[in-house]
Amino acid sequence: MRKFRTKIKAGIILPESLFSTIWTTLITVVIIYLSIEIPLELIFHYEIPDWLKFSNIIITLIFMVDIFLNFRTAYYHDGRLIMDKLKIRKYYLKGNFFIDFIATIPFEPILMLMGLGAWGSASSSLRFLRLLRLLRLFRISSVLKAKSPLIEKPIFVTIFQYTTFSFLASHGIACGWLSVNGLNLEEDNFTNYVHSMYWTVTTLTTVGYGDVTPADNIGKLYTMLVMILGVGMYGFIIGNISSLLVKVDADREEQREKMAELVAFMTRNEVPKDLRDEVICFYIHFLTVRSGKLKETVMRELPDPLRDQLELYVSLKMINMVPFFRPLGTKCKEALSKVLEPLVVGPDKYVIKEGDIGKEMYFVGHGLLQVFVENVGDIAEIDRGSFFGEMALMEETPRTASVKSLTYCNLYKLDKDNFLKIMDEFEELSEKINEVRLSRS
Repeated sequence: MRKFRTKIKAGIILPESLFSTIWTTLITVVIIYLSIEIPLELIFHYEIPDWLKFSNIIITLIFMVDIFLNFRTAYYHDGRLIMDKLKIRKYYLKGNFFIDFIATIPFEPILMLMGLGAWGSASSSLRFLRLLRLLRLFRISSVLKAKSPLIEKPIFVTIFQYTTFSFLASHGIACGWLSVNGLNLEEDNFTNYVHSMYWTVTTLTTVGYGDVTPADNIGKLYTMLVMILGVGMYGFIIGNISSLLVKVDADREEQREKMAELVAFMTRNEVPKDLRDEVICFYIHFLTVRSGKLKETVMRELPDPLRDQLELYVSLKMINMVPFFRPLGTKCKEALSKVLEPLVVGPDKYVIKEGDIGKEMYFVGHGLLQVFVENVGDIAEIDRGSFFGEMALMEETPRTASVKSLTYCNLYKLDKDNFLKIMDEFEELSEKINEVRLSRS
């Protein structure tokens, strides 16, 4: 059976793997850090502390590893995942390799070894070689699009991207203003930076109060360029964020319309208030979980074998929650997962009652339930990813506690009759159950 896991497959890194996501995040953080630190160091010419020298070495090593990993990372082409090693190498060499290679060269220690200046005290022209590391900024967009273009990013991620882009652009322009207009030697570095950032924000937003003005023609040309850039940049960002918010409002409006239609239907048919409240609560739960929408749209469009594998994976995840099921073989767990029955339980409903003879166990897919004993009181709350009632599969004993739903709950039920059939078919399951019985006796 195909494994739906995040992993490195046959030496190839899958772009949607957990490893790839963590590494992409690390590279993005490093690039953002360099985009802030390098312009400041070039403008203010401060002495580089020892910890910063060490961090530069670590960053160089990270960039070297990144080049190595990019030669092994699959990519999407026309919606198809390319995993051929030769094609991956050619794709990277023709794409971002040159930028990554130039940005990885450790100029500072090389220049120091060549006798052209101590680290952090080289001439201004040599110090500007550090700007080459900012070439990696051009990689951020491609890094963020490493996954399939059909996969939509969460809205908060998109807003974070635009916010980060705005800050980095403003930071770079502010440092450029300090370079063009010069530092005020009567003020400290922080005050100089605040003044330049103030000028940048007022100019980019086309407010321009005029209390900070350029002193020469170069400064005026720079200011005009920033004004033009500001119109385009903020128009692009505001337009995209507005479209995102409109999409969110459209989704909410769709839900409101469905709820209004449901309420109108029940009102026309004079549905009793208790039943109406119960239906409304369930529909709110349904819209929150959205499981039904996925089942009706996306799932039915998948080929039967792929849909079966996807549903099987979800069921196997439930089976693996139970400690004594986990060591079982794949075939046995597949058989158990195929007999799981999904059900929805409304709030304040008994799932199992103390003293009843149990014939099934349950897995919690969504929701919150309360476990309590009559003479003791509440014992615990169980939520998503939990299971209960497993002793009913092994022994004909009364339930020792009651379980009651506190919210709408999506559960999966494993019936004892089906369980016994599978136990007869798979000896390993029978042996495991006997082992559990002995350990609890």
